[in-house]
Amino acid sequence: DDFLNEERFALAWAGGKFRMLQWGRVRIRYELKRKGLGDYNIRKGLAAIDEDDYIATLERLAGARWETERRGTGNDLLKRQRLAAFLMRKGYESDLVREVTERL
Repeated sequence: DDFLNEERFALAWAGGKFRMLQWGRVRIRYELKRKGLGDYNIRKGLAAIDEDDYIATLERLAGARWETERRGTGNDLLKRQRLAAFLMRKGYESDLVREVTERL
């Protein structure tokens, strides 16, 4: 009956973690690998994430975090570093994080 289907699990799990927790592809890939899924299933799960939604979520997260960082103390460079570290912990790619932090 196809109850234990790793591909279906990867699709549902990756989509859920992206939509609910706003995790990036790096963190989702790492967690799926920790669960013992193969590369094929991981690629299928990550492919289910829409690129436009991914970029929009990254920008929304960065904008919200930037507003909270602006209220804190410190200079802009330190705030950008904290923002970049937050986004990297969420699992977003470093080149995308760099682009977004430079625009803020």
